[in-house]
Amino acid sequence: GLLDDVLGNRFKVGFKLAGQVLAAGVLVAGGIRTDFLYYDALNVALTLVWVVGVTNAFNLLDNMDGLSAGVAFVASLVLLVNAWILGEFFISLVLVALMGSLLGFLVYNWHPASIFLGDCGSLFVGFTLASLTLLQRYVSHASSTLFPVLMPVLVLALPLLDTATVVFIRVREGRPIYVGDSRHLSHRLVSLGMRPPLAVFTIYLIALGIGLGAVGLAHADLVHALLILVQALAVVAVV
Repeated sequence: GLLDDVLGNRFKVGFKLAGQVLAAGVLVAGGIRTDFLYYDALNVALTLVWVVGVTNAFNLLDNMDGLSAGVAFVASLVLLVNAWILGEFFISLVLVALMGSLLGFLVYNWHPASIFLGDCGSLFVGFTLASLTLLQRYVSHASSTLFPVLMPVLVLALPLLDTATVVFIRVREGRPIYVGDSRHLSHRLVSLGMRPPLAVFTIYLIALGIGLGAVGLAHADLVHALLILVQALAVVAVV
């Protein structure tokens, strides 16, 4: 990320992706990976896709003052609630440290911003959150299904949805997926008449709404888990 910020177009996209895969590979080599799939190779592949995907999602989300760092703060808050409820105190402390860093940064990154994440910051934030979602537990003794493993997907649904949408649009229009545009959710809200700070705050609330609903998955039976998922899908459909 730092090389990309310093070198700009001189730093090839392939090198950037290779660095992200290498970073995700370090996690896998350290034993940090999903474990709910039957074959270990599938768990490794899913972990690589998840880490690289979330890392890039926060990079692409960094398109408006306070947006990427603020959504990361909201996601960390939801993950903190889940970790605290399940007694994951070490993870809770790491999340509190991350939230403190993000909040201190947001003071100067809120519109009009005086400092910015850049690729160095946004990739770090995405990578850290992806790693923490892999370290957390999502299943409690009350869990009766495997639906709790979907919690991190719901917590990070907004950046993932925004990334999937803009990538789809760029592919459909035959443009490189790594070249920025104004098709992001934040830009669409502004085009509907919102001021940028209001658009950013609206996205915070959507992310918080989807995320907090997902916290109940750890303790839900099949019926309640399905209700939570339907609620989350309804919000995503509205977005």
